[in-house]
Amino acid sequence: MTDKTDKRRRRAPKEDLELPEDYPLRHTMASQMHVELVVNDDAGVWVLHDQPFPAILHWAEYDEENNELTFITHDGKIQDLGMKIPNDIGDILLDADEICAMYMKDGKVQDIGIVPIMVRDTVFH
Repeated sequence: MTDKTDKRRRRAPKEDLELPEDYPLRHTMASQMHVELVVNDDAGVWVLHDQPFPAILHWAEYDEENNELTFITHDGKIQDLGMKIPNDIGDILLDADEICAMYMKDGKVQDIGIVPIMVRDTVFH
């Protein structure tokens, strides 16, 4: 038998919760800034964002089973994009080698970072 208290403990922390500096997870990108995922048929992938990232990105991981895109920073922190990836875009991510992250401000590119993308394949075929 489960009570309300047990259910609350299993929920993810609220986005406005202050995380300790040494905590390995960051709030999702979509909760901290405006982000858009853009792809083309040639497996080009761009993440456009309107705020600088809190740390330098090291690589990205696409989880095909959960349709999630996650970024890992040079200091080992993990930050999810914060939106489910539609299957048709996921198919393009499966073929991609890298993601271009573009920090945009007032319609102009402020910074660009290119990181490799890896597929976390836990789906049994």
